[in-house]
Amino acid sequence: MNSKSVLLGVVGLAGLLACPAYAGVTINGTTITFNDATMQSTAQLEGPQGPPGSDANVPPGHGGTGNTVSGNNAFVGGGDANTASGNESTIGGGYSNTASGFYSTVGGGYANTASATSDTVGGGFGNTASGVVSTVGGGFNNTASGARSTIGGGGGSMGGNTASGANSTVGGGYSNNVTDDYGTISGGQGNQAGDDAGGTTNKKGATVSGGRDNTASGYTSSVTGGRDNTASGDISTVTGGLSNIASGFGSTVAGGRNNTASGGYSFVAGRSADDLGNNNSFVWGGAAGARTSFGADTFNVWSAGGIYLNGVSLLSSDRNKKKDFSFVSAREILDKVVELPIQTWRFKTEEDSISHI
Repeated sequence: MNSKSVLLGVVGLAGLLACPAYAGVTINGTTITFNDATMQSTAQLEGPQGPPGSDANVPPGHGGTGNTVSGNNAFVGGGDANTASGNESTIGGGYSNTASGFYSTVGGGYANTASATSDTVGGGFGNTASGVVSTVGGGFNNTASGARSTIGGGGGSMGGNTASGANSTVGGGYSNNVTDDYGTISGGQGNQAGDDAGGTTNKKGATVSGGRDNTASGYTSSVTGGRDNTASGDISTVTGGLSNIASGFGSTVAGGRNNTASGGYSFVAGRSADDLGNNNSFVWGGAAGARTSFGADTFNVWSAGGIYLNGVSLLSSDRNKKKDFSFVSAREILDKVVELPIQTWRFKTEEDSISHI
């Protein structure tokens, strides 16, 4: 205990203020700032893991053992081997935690670090909040390095969740990565939001709701779930399923499996359907075969079992779906066919080389 503390304890606060050697001191709650710029806490609260000042590096009013309090107005409530080196920083307890940023906080846990201004780590193990005003609630091996980024929990043994984009969020899960600004991953495993191209501003606002090994790498693109799905086109969407790709601008894959929407504003669903890069096309892949688009602005349905509208089968050549057969005069039909005007033609949008009868 130094001479200032002795003086404070012996003569009391009134005597201190009356002493010429300590003229000009400032009292702020339980903290006294002396005229030589040194500070002294008057709090004598016992810490949760030890008496006040139980370690040489722990000032009176702090708890625990082996802790270091070096930041101005920093505080360690307890635990062991914790370091509060940022001004106004706080560590509640735990083991080997570090609060080095101004106004940073570590609630507890093990080997957690809050290194930038106003960072917070609630607890857990091996978590790091290094972006300004970033937060890690808990979990293990998570890193919130983007400014104002947030990770709720979860983690990963080889690499936890990361939120490196500004204002990015990872709710939880296992080894999820938000690489660009304003990106969000709610949970799941091995998902990515952003293109991870070196900067954080390339593909903002990408979202993965959950699932496994999904990637939303287009600007404001979205994958709602499933597995191994990719939404790489800007404002593209994959709603779920397995191994689907939406790479066209504004394209959508509504689910299913192995579908590809590479045309702009195209819509693909079912199984193994592909718009072949044709813009504004609709492809439903329900049957064996090509399951592709015949061109831009086309509506393509592949359905071996037929197409039904209001319960009625349309465009089906399957004899088993029909009844009430009766014979007609073939000669009469052929005579009428001979009288028909027969011409060749093509659609206005088709090439000159195309001809229909």
